[in-house]
Amino acid sequence: MAGTGAPSATSSGTTTTATTATTTSISTTSSTTTTTTAISTSSSGSSAFASRSSPPVAFRRMSSLDVKTSLDGLAVLARQGSWRAIVDKVVEGYKLAGLAQQLALRGYHVLALMKLRMYGAAAEELTLLGNLDSPQYRYEAHPGMYPGRKGSMLPFALRWLAAELPHRMGNAALTVERLCALQAYCTAKMKEVQGRIAADRQEAQERAAHAGGGSSSSSSSRMSMSKSAVTTQGVADEMGPEDGEGMSSHAKLATAMTTTTTTTSTSTTTSTSTKGTPSAAAASLSSQEALVACWARRRQAVRHSLVSHHLAQRDYPTALQWLQRLLRYEPSNAALLSRYGLVRLQLGDVEGANAAFGLVEKMVVHREVELESEGERGGGGGEGEGGGWGGGGGGGGGAGVGRDGSGLTGQVTAANLGEMKRLVRLNKALVHFARKEYGQALQLFTAVTKEDPTNPIAANNKALCLMYGRDLATAVRVLEDQLQASPLTAVDETVVLNLCSMYELAASDTLNAKSTLSNWLTRLAPDDFDFACTRL
Repeated sequence: MAGTGAPSATSSGTTTTATTATTTSISTTSSTTTTTTAISTSSSGSSAFASRSSPPVAFRRMSSLDVKTSLDGLAVLARQGSWRAIVDKVVEGYKLAGLAQQLALRGYHVLALMKLRMYGAAAEELTLLGNLDSPQYRYEAHPGMYPGRKGSMLPFALRWLAAELPHRMGNAALTVERLCALQAYCTAKMKEVQGRIAADRQEAQERAAHAGGGSSSSSSSRMSMSKSAVTTQGVADEMGPEDGEGMSSHAKLATAMTTTTTTTSTSTTTSTSTKGTPSAAAASLSSQEALVACWARRRQAVRHSLVSHHLAQRDYPTALQWLQRLLRYEPSNAALLSRYGLVRLQLGDVEGANAAFGLVEKMVVHREVELESEGERGGGGGEGEGGGWGGGGGGGGGAGVGRDGSGLTGQVTAANLGEMKRLVRLNKALVHFARKEYGQALQLFTAVTKEDPTNPIAANNKALCLMYGRDLATAVRVLEDQLQASPLTAVDETVVLNLCSMYELAASDTLNAKSTLSNWLTRLAPDDFDFACTRL
């Protein structure tokens, strides 16, 4: 992300396939008259950051010696960006028994190599696997090791990484082609599982009819799929076997790609008789329905990845087409609609962006009124409010969103309403920023940082508003404080690039200030951090 020019504004709702929230350069020009006040320096000549450069005592990046050689241990390392330690651990982990675990380890290895920009080595690892659809990666091919198991043991993450790798190696067109194929694969898997569900239900009905004496309501439980939009940043959420175990215990981490986890809630309907509906059959149906939701979530994540790639290539019309398609599936997804508005903002269509953001606010306000008047509802939602979007109809529900606004699906609840309201403020602030109304934007960004002090997006953009308001010293302090307070989330190339740009604008000793910052980053930044953003 390093480069020249003015600091860039960080968007509140865009995502990428390999990093944290993307950035939108709302303003690319800066005046040399921005300020004439030099940033205060210490007696040694470095910035004020030097006197506060000790990281929080509670935070320390782990090494390979700090965790066990296990899939859970790798997940912990991945959360902290300890990719070199993962490479070391994988070598030890290959001694673990079981092909499924070996494949999960391979997935972590490829992910770590890609994070470390060792793309050639990552390509070699994938080549060693050969055809990802090979029968050798199915449980049926290893009955002695996995008796009674069926389906693919290959982690879905490996398919995704294989699709993403060409882009890192300079072939973006091939990545888009592979992601489109992966989307089709997800759709085929959904239909396959849905076919099994239909067959199982038919068999259950026939069994109940033969048993006789049962109630006309032969189903003892009805599954209500409640999609919980939990923003992770992790392709490694998909390190478990893709058929049935993609949500296993070792698949819990946050790393490279935006996904959501799906939870299943059972709404039990008691009938006068449950003959012909064994609990085992109900459990099987539950498992199959959860798998359908899992494949639907994967397909949506792939589509979001396609949007990000088109944005990276500045193909905004195609990105907007994909977003409109996604909105037809999820018309009440406030985070998705926010992202649509942000693309409009990148195109310079401030009024179009404001209109989209207005619909987001309407969704959130509608749901807030519902919660106040009726209490939180499990199924939630209500249709028709919001005027429809992209041909998909309205939606009173919203979406649970992460800090980067990348939540895929879900209803606005009492638990996430505050975060959704912050998303509305961020959207409004970005519109003010685009209109160069820095005072109004500053008020909104400040309100978000007061509620969520660790929000790097709001802090970054608050600093930019201060800079354009000719208060560089305070702008620098905001970014320095943010890095200090939240090293795990705020150590981002865009934030650091903006801070270094501010040093260049006003620091009395630019080189010393940036060197102090760089030394601090050396101790705390993740292994894949790009130090070119410090401009040293």
